Amino acid sequence: MKTTKTKQPQNLLQLIGNTPLIELKRFSPNSQVKIYAKMECFNPGGSIKDRVALAMIEEAEQRGELSQDKIVIEATSGNTGIGLALVCAQKGYKLTLLMPESASQERKKILKAYGAKLILTPAHLGTDGAIEEAYRLAREEPEKYVLMDQFNNPASIKAHYETTGREIWEQTEGKITHFVAALGTSGTAMGTTKRLKKFNSKVFCVGIEPRPGHRIQGLKNMQESYPPGIYDPTLLDEILRVEDEEAFELCRRLAREEGLLVGMSSGAALAGALKIAKRIEQGVLVVVFPDGGERYLSTPLFLEEPAFSFSLKGLTSPVKIEKKNLDLFTFGPSLDQLEELGFWRRMVGLDILARYLRSLNIEANILVGIADFEDRTLNLCRSLGLKREKLKERAKEKLEKIASRFKLQKVQFLFASEVLEEGVKLCSLLLSKGKAYEKLRSVYFDVQREPEYGKLVLKNTKLRLEQRGLGVYYLKDNPKDFTLLKRASLQDLKEGEVLKTSWGNVRPSWYLQQASIVLARSKNPFLVFCGCEHILPHIDNLHSLWQNTAKGVPLGWVHICGVKSELLRLREEDFFVLRSLFSATSWSKVLEIKEENLKMWQKNWRKFSDTYLKLKKITTQGEESSLKIEGYCSRLKEQVNFYLSNGFQLFRLWPEIFSFLKLVNKRIQTRDLSSKDKENLLNVFSFLRDILGLKSEESTLPQAVQELLEQRKRAKEAKNYSLADELREKLKQLGYLVIDLEKNQQMVKKL
Repeated sequence: MKTTKTKQPQNLLQLIGNTPLIELKRFSPNSQVKIYAKMECFNPGGSIKDRVALAMIEEAEQRGELSQDKIVIEATSGNTGIGLALVCAQKGYKLTLLMPESASQERKKILKAYGAKLILTPAHLGTDGAIEEAYRLAREEPEKYVLMDQFNNPASIKAHYETTGREIWEQTEGKITHFVAALGTSGTAMGTTKRLKKFNSKVFCVGIEPRPGHRIQGLKNMQESYPPGIYDPTLLDEILRVEDEEAFELCRRLAREEGLLVGMSSGAALAGALKIAKRIEQGVLVVVFPDGGERYLSTPLFLEEPAFSFSLKGLTSPVKIEKKNLDLFTFGPSLDQLEELGFWRRMVGLDILARYLRSLNIEANILVGIADFEDRTLNLCRSLGLKREKLKERAKEKLEKIASRFKLQKVQFLFASEVLEEGVKLCSLLLSKGKAYEKLRSVYFDVQREPEYGKLVLKNTKLRLEQRGLGVYYLKDNPKDFTLLKRASLQDLKEGEVLKTSWGNVRPSWYLQQASIVLARSKNPFLVFCGCEHILPHIDNLHSLWQNTAKGVPLGWVHICGVKSELLRLREEDFFVLRSLFSATSWSKVLEIKEENLKMWQKNWRKFSDTYLKLKKITTQGEESSLKIEGYCSRLKEQVNFYLSNGFQLFRLWPEIFSFLKLVNKRIQTRDLSSKDKENLLNVFSFLRDILGLKSEESTLPQAVQELLEQRKRAKEAKNYSLADELREKLKQLGYLVIDLEKNQQMVKKL
């Protein structure tokens, strides 16, 4: 490519323009497609906006609007302000700039260094907020301010028509076939396109805009923002949209692979250019890189990893989760209460949390501690006439079956009886440290030897002996000491349900069993999730045990309240409803379940499932995506991320999901969906189903099964119940159970 020659400059302003073209050899997907970057960071102010700033000031001078006693005012996200500051410093004009408070610190510092006065506007209003304030000041005090108004100033187009477009044509020796520029003020795209089209009308010119709600500084989505007055989309051959992370990652790659440190909008422009390059066989493609990356070093753009923030409301303090693998541990039910709903509510919460963390590439394992060597288990064995090992097998099978019906993933049910040697080791360790003592063939933890004992919950609680069921035969040194190993009874000895140790035949306490499971099976930092029944004094006791081991204490304790329910047992048709209902109330509140709650959430599930199925079947119109649909999708995903990563507030998410379903149904009714819209919406449904574990069972049914279901539905509508029963049996023979719901709705489960 040709390099533009310049004469020796007489002042700084003569250095504006004539920036180089750099070939991006490592990025082109096709050797026959050459991609060149117009490096605007070579301007003296560091960006393409130097061209516009100089043009606007000179135009104002020619019109006689500027004088030394007037103040130049402009709304800017940074680069135009820097260009104006440079030009005003050279020409001796005062400058006031309005910009969003979210602009990078580097830009603010540069502007102040040039002597510009800054007025910051609210971040959530973006550049529109700055524009509104600039217009207000110029309107109310015209004798004081001269507004540059880059968004409506023809000089914004003229600067690029006379310089950028001409330079690109000359540098490519007229060989350019495609031109790509990101859309902000839009002057670059408008002026350069006009000039290139004048040279050769066949040059394909593309504008790049971000999605609604983007984080790319300096760019605009023209549908959600005020479109600049100079913007004319009809001049462009195509407008492409790009994602934030797509742009950011390309910026990082440019630095690593080409040695080019460029800004956010350059990454966005390149993302669009690569989309064009992939679909053409040959050509010369020029993409504008508006500025350098030095102004973005304090933003997430050049962090080694995108900023990660995840917090839970802990029992005693907020729990922060880092981006690393972890174990989610909870206490399992007694073997005589395997269907206890409070436990399964906790499990559904853990499953949703684990699914979400896995979507962030954090491996989260769910570990459930089952204390199967305690009194309730042995009493159940005696009443059923079963050996403990046999009861354990049955319990594990039932737990796994219920977990499967609740759609729980990657759950490990861990039984204390399999890791008792770990408990014996822990007792020996505590005895050697003087933290435990043996008395009459029992081993106790000595709370007076643990300075921090009780700091989690007990410090605010007066513990009375009668609250813990202590009687006159109390044998500990201190009523607050808790049992680790207790002497076996004659009944235990007779049945052989004992643990043989150097202290005699004993049975491990619930605390020792749960602590041992974590020590033996948890390989990562761990969080503990507990119910109301585990708070006092369980967590202080367990905290003391883990604190004295190499494993250390949990990252935090998270409390999920239990369930008050009218249900006497778990019914087949309740599982899919309960999964959603469990998260419909704040985790810190007891969930009350009545039949009417179940019916309401049955309808909610049906609404989700029906909307998904209708969307899958709908015939689309055209291919271009709707910005409104893109906005719906991106907003809902952002809300999911926000509510889950800030306190795990699932109950706040459901209203957003129902609003989304309402919007989707409206579009389905009007058949106002393109193929891309349908794809975007289905992706959101998949996202929700993956994270929340929601399933549309009928979505994957074989065609023969779907036909039988439809026949049965028609039979019921015709009140031909004998035929409906006959079809139900046929479906059962095919391996599908049909459960009738309200209003002729039916649920299908694979047997």
